Amino acid sequence: AMIARVPVDAYTTYTVGSAAPTNPGQCGAGAAIRRGHDFFIDLSQPLGHDTNNIGELWTIGMGAYYLTTHPELLADICAIFFFSDSRLMVDAVNGVILYRSEPALLALVLTHLAALRAYAPV
Repeated sequence: AMIARVPVDAYTTYTVGSAAPTNPGQCGAGAAIRRGHDFFIDLSQPLGHDTNNIGELWTIGMGAYYLTTHPELLADICAIFFFSDSRLMVDAVNGVILYRSEPALLALVLTHLAALRAYAPV
């Protein structure tokens, strides 16, 4: 229902991070960004041996970083949405909880999200 309400002239970034076969384990991050109904970029990054939380936080930052480093993509955009399957990371980046495990990574992600807000609501 939430995805159905996203305006056609908005960006939607879907994020996922993981660690396998155990947590911590081999960690990675992936994001897919779309405008309207069209996916236009897939991002992925192996992160070595770490936790799924690192992967989840990294991927939000990865999507935000990609968009901030391609400002030509942000002209005429009405909003930027991020969808994550990690309630912990959503709450961390929205300031709902105090996430202390990786303060430097969280600060970097928040910097990229703040930079996006210069273009559109995030």
